[in-house]
Amino acid sequence: MISKAFLAAIHAAKRCRRAGQTLFAMIRTALSAEDPRRFNYALALWSGLVLVGCVGGGVVFDRLHRLPAPPLTATNCIDEKLKFLHSTDLGDVGLLAVGSSSTWRNLAFGEIVRAHPEMRPINAAPCYLYMNQTAYLAGFLLSEMPHVATVLSLVTPRDFEDCRSDDTAFFDERVAHDYIFAKSTPWYLYLTNLRPTAFAQDLIRLRRMRLDPSHPANLKMDAFGSSPMAARIGWMPEPRFDDRCFAALADLEATTQAHHARLVVATVPTMPRWRRTFDPDGTVGVHFRERLRQALREPTSLFIDGDALTVGDDDFADPVHLLGDKVAEFTRFVAGRMFSAGPATAGPT
Repeated sequence: MISKAFLAAIHAAKRCRRAGQTLFAMIRTALSAEDPRRFNYALALWSGLVLVGCVGGGVVFDRLHRLPAPPLTATNCIDEKLKFLHSTDLGDVGLLAVGSSSTWRNLAFGEIVRAHPEMRPINAAPCYLYMNQTAYLAGFLLSEMPHVATVLSLVTPRDFEDCRSDDTAFFDERVAHDYIFAKSTPWYLYLTNLRPTAFAQDLIRLRRMRLDPSHPANLKMDAFGSSPMAARIGWMPEPRFDDRCFAALADLEATTQAHHARLVVATVPTMPRWRRTFDPDGTVGVHFRERLRQALREPTSLFIDGDALTVGDDDFADPVHLLGDKVAEFTRFVAGRMFSAGPATAGPT
């Protein structure tokens, strides 16, 4: 059923179109005149109408949950996470999760808070990141989050596929700093970073993605920024590894250490069907975990092997993302390993 607000938006757009046609006629008349004051008047009027129309339309679509987040990256699942960080108080966060959707969708931090109410965890992981981009994001956030004691990243082979240096800085740090930490709203990005086709598609599909946790590309986040999957998809990525990604993991560890925090890296359990397809003898997984351990040099860093948790194919949305109750169980598993290794203390010693 079409809401009254949505119908109002359609009627407003029609009125703006009629006003625009009238104004265009005025400008055409002014341009044909020799008096430059008429041109300036028409140009100012046109600019004002465009501004009012954009702001008014933005307000309407925002109330309908259809307005895309400010496009710092013009990728909706990344910009939605940056919007979440913009609206969240990050001042006393003690546990920071960073990574790709392997981290974003596989954590239920409520499980940790129930057992350790003194913790303030935030899941800052968006989607699509490779390990070099995860290290970049962590460095950016840690520079303004001095109370973080632990940095947590959940990984799969997909995080280590492609770490080209040209793609590392996937957002403008200056703009993101003002947006996330100074809490400004960079409305100009809707013009400078706009991708018209993607923007139009988002106006149509974002409402359901934000409100329906069963959507395959669910953007609905809990209070901690996590978005667990609730629907199975047929994605089966073949393992590919880029040596630069393991070097980037070492960079993430160095960045974490430089900010007086402990790095915890946990592998997501291996989906049995994925193992049967791509790793029947187990050598890919063994090699992958060994390279992770080799990249972590600091004695305070912790590696957690997710394959110690018993899983079945029905526990997965796809080989990277767990489903439903298994997310909570996996979170409890990771938390148990983290806290049994001893607490981390933030700040310089």
